[in-house]
Amino acid sequence: MENVEIPSEILEKANAATAGIIPEKSKSIYNKELKEFQDWKIKGVKGVNEDVLLAYFFNLSKKLAPSTLWTKYSMLKSTLRVYKNIEISKFGRLVAFLKSKHKHFQPKKSKVLEKEQIEQFLREALDKDHLMNKVGSTE
Repeated sequence: MENVEIPSEILEKANAATAGIIPEKSKSIYNKELKEFQDWKIKGVKGVNEDVLLAYFFNLSKKLAPSTLWTKYSMLKSTLRVYKNIEISKFGRLVAFLKSKHKHFQPKKSKVLEKEQIEQFLREALDKDHLMNKVGSTE
């Protein structure tokens, strides 16, 4: 990429154009995600490339669900594009890694009480201990 002198007026317009790329409502969340990545990166990493992002997401994948990894990827993709002019959507190995995590993920099934269990609780639980729970469940 050649070094080009750009008048400040053009730079201001370019900055104004890119400022709206990240949704205003979510900007603080996106920026927080970028800061978390940068804080992690401080541990001896100078730049951003596919290997750095693979290591970062590998680290996150040990404790986060694939859907959360994709959310973080999306936020980083936007913030790195806007603030650092880095296009991570072209990092094929990173995308493949995220897809593989999603492919093997078994979501946890939420425990749900059956109607009979709720009725049994309402009938048998002592009012002195559970009256507020009983009243709250009938509204």
